[in-house]
Amino acid sequence: MKINRWFTVLTAWILIFFSAASTIFSVFSGAYGEVFGWEASKVNLGFTIYIINLGIFGILGGVYIDKKKAAPMLYVGGMIFASGFLLSGFVTEIWQFYLTFGVMGGLGAGLIYNPSFITALRHFPDKKGLVSGLLLGAAALGPFLLAPFVKGLLGSSPYSISAIRSTFLILGIVFLVGVLSLTWMMKTVSKPRIEIEHPNEMNYKQMLKKPFFWLLFIVFAAAGTAGNMMISSIAKIAENQYLLTGFLLSIVVSVSTLSNFIGRQTFGLILDKIGYYKGLTISLIGTIIALLLLAQSNTPVIFFIAVMLLGATFGAILVIFPSLTSYYFGMKNQGLNYGIMFLAYSVAGMIGPLVAGYFEDTTGSFRGAYYVGIAIAAVGLAITTGLAIYEQKYRSFQVK
Repeated sequence: MKINRWFTVLTAWILIFFSAASTIFSVFSGAYGEVFGWEASKVNLGFTIYIINLGIFGILGGVYIDKKKAAPMLYVGGMIFASGFLLSGFVTEIWQFYLTFGVMGGLGAGLIYNPSFITALRHFPDKKGLVSGLLLGAAALGPFLLAPFVKGLLGSSPYSISAIRSTFLILGIVFLVGVLSLTWMMKTVSKPRIEIEHPNEMNYKQMLKKPFFWLLFIVFAAAGTAGNMMISSIAKIAENQYLLTGFLLSIVVSVSTLSNFIGRQTFGLILDKIGYYKGLTISLIGTIIALLLLAQSNTPVIFFIAVMLLGATFGAILVIFPSLTSYYFGMKNQGLNYGIMFLAYSVAGMIGPLVAGYFEDTTGSFRGAYYVGIAIAAVGLAITTGLAIYEQKYRSFQVK
């Protein structure tokens, strides 16, 4: 049966929408901590494990679809992902949560996200910008819509085991039905012909030998740390530091993810005009300003301004780095090369939540975490400035 290529995009959009469910982590992490008495740093470690597996299996997924059809792997990844969420509702020990949410959820998401994205793009060599924007929008709109839905299922504190179980049972079933009913439309095509020969095509071995790659890797990790810190803790920050309740508390994650969506779309539109390094500079400066606002104010209005600014700047880096990777290392091996670059996001996902959890457990406040995030973002900004100077001076594809 011949499938219109837009149905492939629709399927990829929905699968990416599902795989973005981890970004509502802060909505349900507090419930686990309260019901089972787990420390925040230990609960946040589950998110870190998830992000690590997302990065590792995203690489493996990219290698697989370079040689095989995407649909069989997406079925497997989707079923593991859905099962991980479903089983997360029935855990009683922290190690079980690490296994179901962290390992199974992250593994499944890794086999869904990058392969879905790349498969859909290969159908549209003529509309890469449009399709990329649509698919990246799914990753932002997913948590925007899922956050209030999950919050409504969980209810308010004091939380109950039955609420956790029913919430994750529903999520698991919805994800499973979605995967099984839609994945058949993921039609694989061969890689699109590259119209212009890139002067600096590299495979992953050549890329890893370049100091330039490692500088970009550090910048990616630095730029992503604050965003991952907020993903893991934003609901608790709103409730504990800013004393938000009711409607305002329920929309915090949605405001953050909607800002993330706007940031992705905006930077996607202007990136070709302002350049990668100006885009990164704006993103990192915005991150630093947002963290300073969070550290210095307890006013709800300032909090929402900071959340919107941080959401937008965090969304920007996920638009910038795929293109930046292909710009320096070529399109031929973009799937695997960007999969490796994306491990920097996993590093950020490890550092951010652990820092937030550490300060919450030891000081009862997130302010120390904000200042650590500022310092890390400043390192990224310094490296970005150096790379921009280098680029302006030499203005070539010659990667050192």
